[in-house]
Amino acid sequence: MELDEIKKSWSELNQRLEKTEVLNKRLITEMLNTRHQSAKDKLMRFEVAFLIFCIVFSGFVMTLFFTGIYSVSMVILMETVFILCGIWQVYKIYLLNRMQIDTCSTAELLQKAIRFKVLTRMRTVVGLILIVPLFVLMVMFDKNLNNTAAITGVIVGGSIGLGVGLILFFKKMKDIDSLIKSYKDLKDFDNE
Repeated sequence: MELDEIKKSWSELNQRLEKTEVLNKRLITEMLNTRHQSAKDKLMRFEVAFLIFCIVFSGFVMTLFFTGIYSVSMVILMETVFILCGIWQVYKIYLLNRMQIDTCSTAELLQKAIRFKVLTRMRTVVGLILIVPLFVLMVMFDKNLNNTAAITGVIVGGSIGLGVGLILFFKKMKDIDSLIKSYKDLKDFDNE
């Protein structure tokens, strides 16, 4: 009689343990999905904000042209920069949209996030390399920038912009690392 009661108790405990295990897995999966979505949303907001920034400044440059402040060559240079930056932002938004947790495996998500990180770093390096020739071309194209005060203003403005850009870059890298970590955790959880 005691053996039957022990078996019954054991069976009930196993059933409760299985239910608890299923619940725990579901809760952990939801938590990891929420963390993934939060990191991805931060990155998406950042990329969309910079796309809007590119569009607004592209319009601002055209306004400066029509008011006679910028020459045609200066407008072409600045518009080219903002259009290329805008296209890059659209591409990064496209990459983020392809990271769908319900349609991609965790290995694919991890691969896409790492690719996104590499592309972000490459863009920063290329941007830093191209900033000096850009400023040189600005001074060459705009005769108003050929005096000491204007060049000083460009250097100070460029330095402030560079500082803000680097701060945002490192903040964004933390968000990308958080996204990668959430994918790694999902992959580890799936392997268990």
